[in-house]
Amino acid sequence: MIVISFYHYLLFHTLIELFSIFIGIGIFVFAINSLKKNEESGNFYLFIGIFYGGVSLIDLFHTLVFKGMSIFTGLTVNHSAQFWIISRMIEALALFSSVLFFYKIKKIKSWIVLTINFFFIFFAIFSVLVFSFFPDCYIEGQGLTAFKVYSEYVIILILLSSFFILRKKRKEIFKSFNNYVEYSLAIFFTIAAELSFTLYVDSYGIFNMLGHIFKLLSFLMIYQSVLKNLLKRPFEKLTLELEKSNLRLQEDLTEIQKQYQEIVQNINDMITIVNEDGIVLFVNNQSYHFWGKTPEEYIGKIAFDFVYSEDREKTMNAFQNWKKDSFESIQFENRSILNIWTLWNIKLLRKNGQLRFFPIAKDISEIKQYQEELQKEKTIALEANQAKTQFLSNMSHEIRTPLTQLQR
Repeated sequence: MIVISFYHYLLFHTLIELFSIFIGIGIFVFAINSLKKNEESGNFYLFIGIFYGGVSLIDLFHTLVFKGMSIFTGLTVNHSAQFWIISRMIEALALFSSVLFFYKIKKIKSWIVLTINFFFIFFAIFSVLVFSFFPDCYIEGQGLTAFKVYSEYVIILILLSSFFILRKKRKEIFKSFNNYVEYSLAIFFTIAAELSFTLYVDSYGIFNMLGHIFKLLSFLMIYQSVLKNLLKRPFEKLTLELEKSNLRLQEDLTEIQKQYQEIVQNINDMITIVNEDGIVLFVNNQSYHFWGKTPEEYIGKIAFDFVYSEDREKTMNAFQNWKKDSFESIQFENRSILNIWTLWNIKLLRKNGQLRFFPIAKDISEIKQYQEELQKEKTIALEANQAKTQFLSNMSHEIRTPLTQLQR
């Protein structure tokens, strides 16, 4: 850009001003769009963003009427300088107001700030272009007017006041030291730009060039500060909250898994997982009760080896039939290797072409014993009933025999 200024200053001026204008409009757009997402710092940057949008529009007029543009007839360097002074004054007042009291306001009504901003824009247009009552800032052949120079000094004074207030209240205004540095640099570069514009005589001179470079740097610093607060920091905060949420979720899942494992391992029933080849993949602590060994001793072994020998063939045949048939659950009874009667509730899961059996074993030895005792008592009762019937039959025969003889 500096090289361009030596070869074609008008091109340099147009490009650097357009860069600044685009940055200012970007600040405005970010502030407006991010208002509802950033309630903590959104009000402060909403105020700054709206006013930088207005400043950029006035800077556009300054660019379009600059010396050599020849876009509007009858407009001179003086008009360009007038737009410059109005724009810089609005910028200085916005920075001053933001650090003085606007950072304290919890809720800013955007329409009020927009109304004030539009008032300044219309004031600039009407005072310079329509009614022409704004004081002259540049006179051809003489250079800057006293009004222009003193206005720059007033702007510098306002900016210096903003800087000292900012330094005093930085912990109240900014949560990040980097934001404080960026905002301070923005004010510093704006002051440097204004000092440069008090010294230039030629609109194409070196001090005019330096002033525009400092102004661009100032806008970049504001843009960086706004970008971090309204875009990067919320995303960083959201990412941190998501990480914390994921960590809490992981902890909850770990706790649930732990509780689940405790339930599975301490339940009275034996829970197993068996693949389609009959290999034991998992068994809980109740294996010791049913099979006489710890779970580790059964993993990878054939499940049928732990079935009572007399029930083994029946169980293996049933297992082969289960693999062929489609069922969700089934019940099956057999005896374990320790001769414990077991009721199996078996779930079958088919996934990715693989079969998994989820048998849950319940000890029904007491039920079986009760059934056997009941059967024995029933047998005894039947035998007693038959004996009684036989006794009564014999007695009836013995009684009838003498009576028959007497009747003869």
